Amino acid sequence: MARSVRMGDLAAIFQRIGEVVRDAEDAEAAWITLLAEMGQGSNPGLTELAITSDVDDLRRQLISTFRSSPFNDEVRFFYFGLFDKPQGFGYYVSGYQEPDAHHAISTARPPVYLPPNRFLTSRVLARIHSQTTLATQEHREVLAYAATLGAAAIVTRFAMLNIRPSRPVYAGFDSGDFLRVL
Repeated sequence: MARSVRMGDLAAIFQRIGEVVRDAEDAEAAWITLLAEMGQGSNPGLTELAITSDVDDLRRQLISTFRSSPFNDEVRFFYFGLFDKPQGFGYYVSGYQEPDAHHAISTARPPVYLPPNRFLTSRVLARIHSQTTLATQEHREVLAYAATLGAAAIVTRFAMLNIRPSRPVYAGFDSGDFLRVL
């Protein structure tokens, strides 16, 4: 396993999240690995999260979304976006037609697939937000960034893996960092 990252080294944390998510065999193992590397392996508010249950809930939401609002062949990749809202983080699914996902997402190109029921719920993301507000200043930044991005990437990857999309899948913050999860 790669070295653990320091709390203030968000670039290294971002890189490590990508490695852990891509290499993960299951959601629970990925989550425990990320928490340990963030120095949060003994935080019961995070270690006791039911991430596998969240994967199942997200998969059901996505199946419902894709059935009620089917995507067409224009969609070249899916993007699961995170955005700030007063009571935590918003989370949604969209699809883009551009072949270059990094360009489309980083330049805020409009998606071609934006279903009416695109907003998703995640108990894990809500719990991370509540843990962030309880954290010391030293841990707040890494929790708000790494735990949120890591959880969204893990939940997205394993929910979509079970759906078996024929397109690449990305997850990340609308305000910046994102990574390919499938």
